[in-house]
Amino acid sequence: MNKKSINKNKHGKPEISSDLDIALTSSKWFGALVFYIINLGKVPLKEFWTKKYSKRNLWVGYFVKIVFLVATLVLAWKLYLKDILYLH
Repeated sequence: MNKKSINKNKHGKPEISSDLDIALTSSKWFGALVFYIINLGKVPLKEFWTKKYSKRNLWVGYFVKIVFLVATLVLAWKLYLKDILYLH
């Protein structure tokens, strides 16, 4: 089931955004943030958040999310699940 949230756009009309739109936007933000951190804040974040860099930010953002997910699962396995299952 697809949850939808209703926001108003700049013209005051309802704007419907789905979960996929939210995931897409967050990936782009993560990608832009990575390049902002790489440049040590010398270039404004708005510069990386342009349509020109949209696809690059999207793929880098997906990669950051996957790395974070895998790191979290590995950490959970090493700290918590290994002791529960008594694996040595």
